[in-house]
Amino acid sequence: MKTNANKIMVNYEVQGSGPWFTLIHGASNNLDVWSQQVEAFSPYFSTLTYDIRGHGKSDLGTEPVTADILVDDLQSLFEALGISTSTVLGHSMGAELAIRFYLKYPHMVDKLILCNSIMGALLSEQEPPQSRINRCNGIMGALLSEQEPPQSKINREHGRSDNPNSSLDRDSKIARFFSPGLAQSKPEVIERFKEMLTSNRNQRSQQGHLHPGGMVGELIHAPSGKLRQVTCPTLIISGLNDMIVRPSAVEPVKKYFSNMQVKTIPAGHHSFIELPEEFNRIALDFALRKSI
Repeated sequence: MKTNANKIMVNYEVQGSGPWFTLIHGASNNLDVWSQQVEAFSPYFSTLTYDIRGHGKSDLGTEPVTADILVDDLQSLFEALGISTSTVLGHSMGAELAIRFYLKYPHMVDKLILCNSIMGALLSEQEPPQSRINRCNGIMGALLSEQEPPQSKINREHGRSDNPNSSLDRDSKIARFFSPGLAQSKPEVIERFKEMLTSNRNQRSQQGHLHPGGMVGELIHAPSGKLRQVTCPTLIISGLNDMIVRPSAVEPVKKYFSNMQVKTIPAGHHSFIELPEEFNRIALDFALRKSI
């Protein structure tokens, strides 16, 4: 389904009934990644998934994409659907969007669930600004590497054709988002993920070029001091085998949350795809509890 939200058409789906539960996907993903969560959550919640601006079937729009625009997109979608308050779960870039949304519209968030979030890696007050920027760029590069292998980018910029083995390199890059060996033990998981990435590329080619790194960059530079305002119940889910955001990245940010718990599961960066049953159990237990 589509609705007008913040001057663009936003693609969304709602399943189930009850209190609202909103799922926000990460960079280069779309709402389809949440299929196993929607199935588990919808018996208890009205479960909302949507394509972030410029992803999936949602419009990109004509104005430059900023963090505030992404936040206001979600607020406008809530308004269009008559949602006054919701539990909000975000993955990776979607977690940064969830935090920003809470900081601007705290009255609209019941609980926060942040999974495989890069915020902890970026918010150490003791870290020199340039060091933080360099690390930001490294994380952003890792997030985007599944779209185009580095050598492919170099070849393109110099007018050369891709190496015939580039598809293998692309597969190895995608594998970094999951636990070691998953490509061999559960190849169907990797193939499903690749299909979604291809679908996103096709959608973007129809809308015009979009570099998701711009969105990631906008969302990961939230001033750390503002996180002291996060007082709602918050759950952080980390992946023990996450090569993009190590579990230790959570430590620097704990002090900014007054009501937070952390769970670590033996999965990679896309923990909710890799171990859906364990992820869903943890998220549901938290969301259904009256307090933590």
